[in-house]
Amino acid sequence: MIKTINKKLENNELTVEVTCHVREFAVHAIKALTTDSLIDILNKEYKIVSTTKAPTHLVGNSKRHRMKLTGTWKFSIEAEVKTETETETKTRRKTQTKKKEPAPSQTSESKPKNIRSRMTALSKK
Repeated sequence: MIKTINKKLENNELTVEVTCHVREFAVHAIKALTTDSLIDILNKEYKIVSTTKAPTHLVGNSKRHRMKLTGTWKFSIEAEVKTETETETKTRRKTQTKKKEPAPSQTSESKPKNIRSRMTALSKK
């Protein structure tokens, strides 16, 4: 339904202009864009405190029923204070040193490496 969303941020005020697609056939439902649904979309990027200005007409995918395709909203957003931990989002992986395997013990019975020598060792016992 939404074609484009143009956002402009000035101080702590976010201006959003939304343009919708026109429905092509009468079979398609008429959908209206509400302020609450727009806030849900914008909450992924901004922390919206309140709505300063909303369009007086309905905004949706039709040109009938006093509805328009474009609308402009103004929201006041929460000022973000970035701390040092928030600015450093990427962390580097520390290179891990490979653990050295302990040296094989010098015993009289060492493990044979292939199956033939293992079978021979078993048959001798």
